[in-house]
Amino acid sequence: MAMVCRKSVCALMEPPSATQLQIILQDTNEINEEKLKHNECQIQEWMKYQEHFPKNVDPLFVRSMLRGSKHILEKAKQKLENNLAARHLYPEIYKNRSPFQKDVAKAMDVANIAVMPKLTPKGLRIIIFRLHRPEPHEFNIYGGAKLFFMLYDLLMSSDCYFAGDITVFDATHFSGSHMAQFFGPIFKIFDALPKQGYAMRLKEVHIINIPTILNKMMNVIKKSLHPKVRNFIYIHENPTDLANVFGPEYVPSDYGGNLKSLREIACDWYEVLNDNADWFEAQEHVKIISIPKKIHTKFSMSDQLGVEGSFRKLSID
Repeated sequence: MAMVCRKSVCALMEPPSATQLQIILQDTNEINEEKLKHNECQIQEWMKYQEHFPKNVDPLFVRSMLRGSKHILEKAKQKLENNLAARHLYPEIYKNRSPFQKDVAKAMDVANIAVMPKLTPKGLRIIIFRLHRPEPHEFNIYGGAKLFFMLYDLLMSSDCYFAGDITVFDATHFSGSHMAQFFGPIFKIFDALPKQGYAMRLKEVHIINIPTILNKMMNVIKKSLHPKVRNFIYIHENPTDLANVFGPEYVPSDYGGNLKSLREIACDWYEVLNDNADWFEAQEHVKIISIPKKIHTKFSMSDQLGVEGSFRKLSID
């Protein structure tokens, strides 16, 4: 099996300091290396007896599932099985995932999806999303979703330590036409896949440059949220607030920071995707042979939640 070019992935991320690493290990419940090895052996042994499982699941992908599940084995097993099933259930996301595929290449041209190179003092990754081109007719939400999950899968298959994610959505160029695509049929995927098929640990959401119509919608949605969820969503009027919140060393120059521009950082990540085209090709066949009925039911229930239900069911650490 072609393996991910891990050096190119980790080369874009600064390793955690000793202090950050201690915070990360405590936060992910990874007491020591012996615990990690023991749990990895446990889950690999379990996988051997799952006849519907593929035999070539990337061990570092499994490791990321363990860490994202805080080393709760049953939770990690469930997430892993769901993820392998989702590769059947959502071909629009998982089929033809070459970075040179037309829809993916187009998404790279139209959107910026970038992971910042430095972890925050608490060991968190900052991921920023912003449209690069404003024309609604150039934007395809399915290509953008495929690009995001390609990047996230690549991160999961790299041995980089982190405690969780902070997402920043810059709504510059985001119009009603873009919004209609996002809240269209694909919303069920954004609703189901992160919760059911990944061990994502979302810590904060920051929204900047928000259009009036979207701001009104967010204000309505936030009122219906559980306080724990409501309190981790931040809306900023000034984009340079990011430099004040995180520090200039953690954000791009577009937001008053000391890093390269967002577009430059995004293009660095897109080059990494291109470098790992062989890995993505090999991943086309890493999926469950047959999908248990319980998983069909689970994803179907999630699909029916709707916007409000999605937020209410969101799992926050």
